[in-house]
Amino acid sequence: MTVKRLFKKLRKRVAALELLHVTIAGFVVTAVLIAFGIGIALYVRTKPASSEDFLNMAQTIAYALGLLTASAAAAIAYRSQRMKEVDTTNRRFKDAVTSLSKKDIFVRIEGIYSLERLAFNAPNANERQRVAEVLCAFLRERLKYVKPKDKEEYTPLEKGIDHTTVLEVLKRLREKFGKLDYDLSFTDLAKMDFENAHFAGVNLRASNLQGANLRGAYLFWARLSEADLSGAYLSGANLSEAALCGADLRGAFLHWARLS
Repeated sequence: MTVKRLFKKLRKRVAALELLHVTIAGFVVTAVLIAFGIGIALYVRTKPASSEDFLNMAQTIAYALGLLTASAAAAIAYRSQRMKEVDTTNRRFKDAVTSLSKKDIFVRIEGIYSLERLAFNAPNANERQRVAEVLCAFLRERLKYVKPKDKEEYTPLEKGIDHTTVLEVLKRLREKFGKLDYDLSFTDLAKMDFENAHFAGVNLRASNLQGANLRGAYLFWARLSEADLSGAYLSGANLSEAALCGADLRGAFLHWARLS
């Protein structure tokens, strides 16, 4: 999913939410006015109105109109503030994503941490999931893996600080917020550090995990079919219900690993 499509989807969600709030407020105001009108009509019919009664009614109507006006002003101000916040978040998100494509590694790292801050401050799980999708896409693109015909001749891709930083951010997001969908399929993750990572259900299909540190990793329901786990350190890892069809586990360290 492109960044432009992410922004468009976000704006549609916000617009729908704001429309719902305005509609509910309109129904509430209408119901209050109808109830108020019925009350006045019943009062006039059941009790002769004196000049003092009419004055009290006029004051009550004035108070009610003032309250409704203030409520409408507050609703408009709230909507305006929410739109400003959304625009600010969109701008920060766009800037952070754009920085991931820069040549300067420090700019890329700052963009990664900016996305992490946005995820931690996100109002709901959907916004955090968008951040996770961008970070996973960054790894898939930069560390793209195609299974070689001759594994002996394959040299794992060199991992940069930005790659390890993304992985650490993904681990922290899982620890803090629980389940987020991660797609790291067809990615060269050889010798990377997944120790104690909460990666249940993560898609690691056909990825290269040769020599990776997966000690104590929680990989329940992880999709590891056709993954290369040769020489990986899986001591104490939980691989219960993990999809391992076609996975290469030759030379993997499985001491105390849970496979069923």
